[in-house]
Amino acid sequence: MGSSIAAAADAAAAAAAASTAATATPTTAAGVDLRGGDGGGAGALSSSLPGPPHTPVLVDEIVAHFTGRPLPTFLDGTVGAGGHAAALLSAASIGHYVAIDRDAAALSLARASLEPIAAAVGTRLTFLHGNFADAPALLAAASIPPVDGLLLDYGVSSMQLDTPGRGFSFLRDGPLDMRMDVTGAGPTAADVVNGWSEADLGAAIRELGEERHWRGIAASIVAARAAAVQAGRPGLTTTAELAAVVAGGRRLNERRVHPATLTFQALRMVVNAEAAAVAALPRVLGVVAPGGVAAVISFHSLEDRVVKRVFREAGARGKVPLGEVPLAAPASVLDAAAASAVTDVDEAEMGELRLEVLTKRPVVAGDVEVRRNPRSRSAKLRVARVLAPDEVVRGKVNKYRP
Repeated sequence: MGSSIAAAADAAAAAAAASTAATATPTTAAGVDLRGGDGGGAGALSSSLPGPPHTPVLVDEIVAHFTGRPLPTFLDGTVGAGGHAAALLSAASIGHYVAIDRDAAALSLARASLEPIAAAVGTRLTFLHGNFADAPALLAAASIPPVDGLLLDYGVSSMQLDTPGRGFSFLRDGPLDMRMDVTGAGPTAADVVNGWSEADLGAAIRELGEERHWRGIAASIVAARAAAVQAGRPGLTTTAELAAVVAGGRRLNERRVHPATLTFQALRMVVNAEAAAVAALPRVLGVVAPGGVAAVISFHSLEDRVVKRVFREAGARGKVPLGEVPLAAPASVLDAAAASAVTDVDEAEMGELRLEVLTKRPVVAGDVEVRRNPRSRSAKLRVARVLAPDEVVRGKVNKYRP
């Protein structure tokens, strides 16, 4: 079955790469025309259209957890170009596939590639433009009931990294943007780099990038932006400029990766308030019906620590509040970058979450997949099943306590 699943994902990627328009107008919860009619017009979206399609990771492992039983409603909280979705639509029995993504350009590609597959298997598709952390509100607004399966794939996609105009990559010169949602009004990486204090920049690079040389890098950024302003420029404005500054602020030859890797990671997480979104995992899991399965792919140790903690606490103690998980990063780092994008949810109404953890250890990519897709080497998959209030697990009854 593995080869056919991988083939479906590859076919979706090829369709996304070849497609430039959808056959009908998809509307979203935010009222965005995914062809580019709103939120800045066609030019705004076309300038951010992805480069080469994203190659999904751990496809066979994901599909294995969602086959064998009907799934009336499935939520893909980070659909991207639809690689995982294509494999799931082809292999699983899904009645209604709900796809969320904060990148409108990716949603457009996903729609174009997934519609033919969904039509062939008789699955209904719904596309919602927004943050997966807002899943409870997005589903409620669209009158979608609790879901039977959930997939979250954290982090940036290959399409975003490989599109210079998005500003995610230090390997391709472009504007310092890094916003996953270019239709929004959130801060850009240039706003953070040129506006944050040295202390806050250092905290972000240390906590979110886990960069050892955060002090030197933060000091180099502040010095370089001051020199740019003194020379009559608006500060640091391109990825090439920033990458060069970062390289000068840390010792080289310690790592085989580019010296700017961790700093760019931290800035991307700040710009998109990713830490706040990841911390909302418990309440996102609240949209899964009892008996439903949730799979989460993380690429960053901070992300995986949150997933591990939520799964462990909900599994070992039988419950975890459906709020947000507090993180170690300072409030100035987590909150200053539009953390308000994560909608507040009334925890009293959400109750408490109970899980059966289905993966004792995180599932990682094998050697063959890593050779085919090097970006999969840091992926970790954790899977859990949502328990009913009085469901017996391993001979014990975990009582529901509202």
